[in-house]
Amino acid sequence: MRLTSILSRFFSDGKESRNLIQILNQNLKSEESLRTRYIRQAQGIRSPQVATKLLELAQREAEHTAPLEEWIRKLGQEPDRQIEPAQPPAWTLGEILVQDYEEERRLYEAYLRQAKLIKNEELRALFQKMAEEAKKHLQELTDLYARYS
Repeated sequence: MRLTSILSRFFSDGKESRNLIQILNQNLKSEESLRTRYIRQAQGIRSPQVATKLLELAQREAEHTAPLEEWIRKLGQEPDRQIEPAQPPAWTLGEILVQDYEEERRLYEAYLRQAKLIKNEELRALFQKMAEEAKKHLQELTDLYARYS
């Protein structure tokens, strides 16, 4: 069976179906990038409470990568985990949290859009779950900002 016919079972739009593996890999890279970002930020932040919360967020981002990798392999490809190393500039804590919020918001919106396009119930449920997790992260970042910046 041709890969495009396999992929067409997952998206309601044929054009999008050709991009499923690319989308999954991009989501994987985004999750991995956020994980790396949170770890590096935690290492440079003086507040132990904020550092602890960032490390918790990093751990949860790491947990998001496994199902994405599983789907990529299910579709016959190997996951592409190559990310650009993030070098955090010397920002204030408030600026760091705002940037983190924007990255989580971008990922949240992407998962919501993708869930609307997916025909496959299992993959739709995964994207909806990822969106819910990102929404929780947004609230946690909002709380950190209110409390520590």
